[in-house]
Amino acid sequence: PFILELKAALAPLQIPLTAALPGEYRYPQITAQALAAFDWVNMMIYDRTGPWAPNSPGPHSPFWWAQDCIEYWQNQGVPADRLTLGMPFYGYDFEPSPVESVTFRYMVSLGAANAYLDQVDQKYYNGIPTIKAKTNLALDEGLGGVMIWELGQDAFGANIGYSLLRAIEEELPTSSHTRTPVAQALEVFPNPVADVLWVKLAQEGDCQLAVYSSSGQLVSTQKGTGAELERVDMAGLPAGVYWLRVMFGGEMAQVRVVK
Repeated sequence: PFILELKAALAPLQIPLTAALPGEYRYPQITAQALAAFDWVNMMIYDRTGPWAPNSPGPHSPFWWAQDCIEYWQNQGVPADRLTLGMPFYGYDFEPSPVESVTFRYMVSLGAANAYLDQVDQKYYNGIPTIKAKTNLALDEGLGGVMIWELGQDAFGANIGYSLLRAIEEELPTSSHTRTPVAQALEVFPNPVADVLWVKLAQEGDCQLAVYSSSGQLVSTQKGTGAELERVDMAGLPAGVYWLRVMFGGEMAQVRVVK
């Protein structure tokens, strides 16, 4: 009842309502109506084991479990584009007693090669290959996105080249590593957006702007002139994830927009 009342209060303000729920467990108090009220559900696909289970050492966030969790929540009635895949930037060391948590940053500090592993001795975590595989899983399944716990546990400073956040970004269609010239000159703000999205290209010239839902349905389209600010009306759209595609000079740039 609280969730339904909160949803009704937030809706006129166009504030989305989300929840972080266990990877593969639905609390019995969450009714179908309450579950449908969330604009998206963050799946906490980690902590399958940990300090509370010292006799069950092993990976706490394996790739196969992410697959199972996606299927589980879809079977609970949550569409793929309203699911967010949670990924850990930490792990657990089962050697000491009690079991200790370890950050990905710490594992990289022990040796750069650890960035590409999921296990070192009795330390279990997600390395770059697994994080990239999970990112592509989210893309392939048409999920609304991914989330992480948490930024401060990533590799940065002298080890920024092994950053998990960077590894995620490299797998995205709009990655700066594969950006076209038009994408490099594109500005889109604010993002997240409420009512109006502003788009600017550094070059002058006719362009085409189109907004698609996360499921690929065309929502709106309009023509622009490039260098001037273009107004894209988002006021009538429900909260969620959208893709803005900009065609300019035969090239396309695509930007993920959250409302």
